[in-house]
Amino acid sequence: MLLKNREEKSPVWQISSDLLNPVTIILAHRQSLTRAGVRSLLQDIVGIQIVGETDEGQEVLQLIAAKRPDIVLIDNALSGPKGPDLSAQIKNDFPEVRIIILSLDGSSHYVCKALHAGASAYILSDVDGDELCLAILSAIRGGIYLGTSVSRPSFTDMLSGESSAAETPAPEKSSLDSFSPRHREVLQMIVEGFSVKKIARHLNLSVKTVEAHRRQIMDKLEIQTIADLVRYAMRSGIIR
Repeated sequence: MLLKNREEKSPVWQISSDLLNPVTIILAHRQSLTRAGVRSLLQDIVGIQIVGETDEGQEVLQLIAAKRPDIVLIDNALSGPKGPDLSAQIKNDFPEVRIIILSLDGSSHYVCKALHAGASAYILSDVDGDELCLAILSAIRGGIYLGTSVSRPSFTDMLSGESSAAETPAPEKSSLDSFSPRHREVLQMIVEGFSVKKIARHLNLSVKTVEAHRRQIMDKLEIQTIADLVRYAMRSGIIR
């Protein structure tokens, strides 16, 4: 639960009340001043522990192997492997680690590349504490979070297949054929960020029916999280 204590001189947020098992984070940012600012925000969050820092892309994988963090915050402009390439390496070697991209550019082109590579969140480097907490919470829960600089139309454009055909594998025919029109409709609304209640209201269905559709979709695709569901939708071309 995200809490904010406004009585303190400095804002204090809370990610987890389980102080014996904090959310562990590695911070990788090229600019020392920006890294210090993000570090300061993280240190104000109850339930967070920074277990490593670096300004070199080549060191990120080594740090992850040594520290096994829950989350890694990566500057999109690190030296060495760039954000998307580094994210893809991390997801390949450490699939359980959640990735949050920090960037100076919030354009849909870069966000799309980051999500395709396996990132769970994409936020600007001058992020404030509230948004940083929301990104971390979303990543922990297996969701996708886009910073306020990325508008919903841009997100929808990305899901519609903005990336080149060369980068997009052919859809899995058997999975696509098994989707009813209703399943596709529910899937599109899920990946666009609608809650189950909003989907139910929009489609004039009960909440239990929407939850059943969601469960059937994820079972058919053998997908466990909404983040992976979004990435599947982007790869497969399900979203029109």
